[in-house]
Amino acid sequence: IPGLRDDKVELFESGAILLYLSDKYGESNTPEKRADAAKWIVWANAELDGVLFTRDIEVARAPKVLMQLDAILNGKEFLVGNQFSVADVAVASYLLFIPLFHPNFDASRFPNVLQYMDRCASRPAFQKTMGTNALQ
Repeated sequence: IPGLRDDKVELFESGAILLYLSDKYGESNTPEKRADAAKWIVWANAELDGVLFTRDIEVARAPKVLMQLDAILNGKEFLVGNQFSVADVAVASYLLFIPLFHPNFDASRFPNVLQYMDRCASRPAFQKTMGTNALQ
């Protein structure tokens, strides 16, 4: 369970932590930007958690969910405003577990998702945290 203590603020749950950090450090400086990030954080927790952390990813709704995400990512670098944000932290953190938990899953059907995963995994903070071979 992720947790954060920042001065007098104590939080748990990754989505709450991401929204707090975004609010505190100015990424979500308008209600519209906050809502756009929040929808992806909630979506990741509601949709990706249940379909990716299962024994049989093909039987779960994963292909349908990934097909939808693939269409959304068509022509986009990132999810919100086409720049890396807490929305990408939320979504990519789930997606980047696919190779680890489902090494035989053929994700080639979702080229935009694969490219997005590569973009997120190539960020210096990801490399520092997870290592350079995390997607292999």
